[in-house]
Amino acid sequence: MEFKNEGFTTRIESFIEKYYYGILLCALLLPLFNLFFKLSSNAIQDWDEARHGVTAFEMIKNNNFLVSTYGNSVDYYNFKPPLGMWAIALSYKLFGYNAFALRFFSAISSFFTVVIVSKILKDNISKLASIMGVVLLSTNYLFVNWHTGRTGDFDAGLALLFTICMYFLLKTDRSIKNFYFTGLAFSVAFLLKSYATFQIVAVIGLILLVTGKLFRISFKEYVIFILCSFVPIFTWMTLRYRFDGIKFLKSMITYDVIARSTSTIEGHTGNILYYFKYLLRNNYYIVFFMLFILICYILLKKTKLQLLNNKFMKISIAVWTIVPFVLFSLSKSKLVWYINPVHPALTILIVWSAYKLLGDKKVSNKLKASIFIVFIICSLCGEASIVHKINTDAMPSNQKDLISLANNGTIKGEDIYTEEWSQSNMFIAEVLDGLNPKQMNRNLFVKNKVQGLYLLDNNKDSKLFIDSSKLNIVMINNSYIIVKQ
Repeated sequence: MEFKNEGFTTRIESFIEKYYYGILLCALLLPLFNLFFKLSSNAIQDWDEARHGVTAFEMIKNNNFLVSTYGNSVDYYNFKPPLGMWAIALSYKLFGYNAFALRFFSAISSFFTVVIVSKILKDNISKLASIMGVVLLSTNYLFVNWHTGRTGDFDAGLALLFTICMYFLLKTDRSIKNFYFTGLAFSVAFLLKSYATFQIVAVIGLILLVTGKLFRISFKEYVIFILCSFVPIFTWMTLRYRFDGIKFLKSMITYDVIARSTSTIEGHTGNILYYFKYLLRNNYYIVFFMLFILICYILLKKTKLQLLNNKFMKISIAVWTIVPFVLFSLSKSKLVWYINPVHPALTILIVWSAYKLLGDKKVSNKLKASIFIVFIICSLCGEASIVHKINTDAMPSNQKDLISLANNGTIKGEDIYTEEWSQSNMFIAEVLDGLNPKQMNRNLFVKNKVQGLYLLDNNKDSKLFIDSSKLNIVMINNSYIIVKQ
C-alpha cells in the first residue's frame, strides 16, 4: 500500500522505506530494554516461576529430563510437559543458577514475538506499520510485565509459538509446507503449555472453515499436517506413560482442561468482563488509541467492512484476536495471562486499522498527524507504566537476605529444614544457595536431634525457642536465623 498524496505522512513513509532496517534495529532496542533491564532484580514469584525454576534445576541435578519433580519428588501438581523446564535448564547451563537464567527464556520469547509481529506487518501491510507494531507491542504493559516477558513462566513462550503458527498459516498460499510448519509449531506449543494450546486449534480450525480453505486442502496434505502436529506430542506421551502409566496424563486432562474450564480453580474467578476490565485498567492507553481510531472511522463514515483485498489475513487476524478472548471469558477459571496470545493479534489489528487511515488519500494530513501524535502519546504512557513497574517491583529484603546465605560456603550442600517452604524460598534455597531444603516442625527437629540446619524467622519467638532448645546459631541476618544442634 502506498501513500498517494504528498504531505507529512508521505515523508515519514518515504524516510522509513529508505532507512527501514536501521530504524527497525533502533526500534527493537525498546523491547530489549523493557524485557531485560533489571531482569534479575525483581521479586521471585511463587506462582509459577519459582516452581519451574526448581524443577529445571532438579532435572539437571538428577539427570532426568523426562519427569518433572519438585523437592526431589515427582510433581503431580504442575501438569505441564517438560519443554519449558528444558528451556530454563538450558538457560542455567548458559548463564548459571540465577534469576536472570530463570527468566531469560520468557524475555527472549517475548522479544522474538515482537520481531515476528513486525515481520507479519511488513510482509502484509508496510514497513511503517512494521515499526508501529514494534512500538505498540513493546509498550504493552500486560504483554511485558504480567506473568509473561519478565518472569520465568511459560506464557511468553506460548505467545511466541502461537504467533509462529499464525505466521506460517498466513503463508500457506505460497507453499503448503508452511501449513506443515504451522502443525509443527503447534506440537512444540503443546509440549510447552499442554492443553492451553487448544485455543490454537480453535483459531486455526475456524479460520480454515470461514475462509473455505478447509475444503481445498487435500487428504494427503492433512495427513502430513496431522503427523507434524501430533507425532512429537505422542512420542513424549509414550515416554511418560512408560514411567507412571496414565496417572500424569489423565491428570493433565481432568485438571488442566476439564477443571479449569468448568470450575473455579484456586479462587481464580471472574465474570465475563474480567479480561476487558484488566485491559481497561492496565492497558488503558491502548484501549484509548483503539477508541480514537474507531471514532475516526465513524466520523469519516468508513465503517463498511472491506474483505475483498487480503481477505484471508483480515479474517485470520480477527479470529486470532477474538476467539481466545471469548473462550477464556467463558471459562470458569480466569487469570489475566491466559489471554497473552491475544496481544500480538490485537497489535496487528490496531496498527492495520490505523495504517488504513494513514494511507487513505481522502483523509486530511491534519488527521493523519493527529493519529501519529496520539499513537506516540499512548506508547509513551505504556512505556512509563512498564518502567515504573520495573523500578518499583524490587526484590523484597527477606528474599535478598535468603540469597545472601550463598555467601557462606561452609553450609552449601547441607540439609536445611523449616516449617513450610514457600515456592520462592524453596527456589532460593535449593537453586541459588545450593542447599537441600526440607520441611519439618521445629519441635520435631529438636526432639529427634536431626542433623542439619534449621531456618527460623528473625523474631523474638525464634530467639526464645533457640535459647530454650539450646541450639547453636550458624548464621543470622535481618530476616532469618540459621541454627543447628
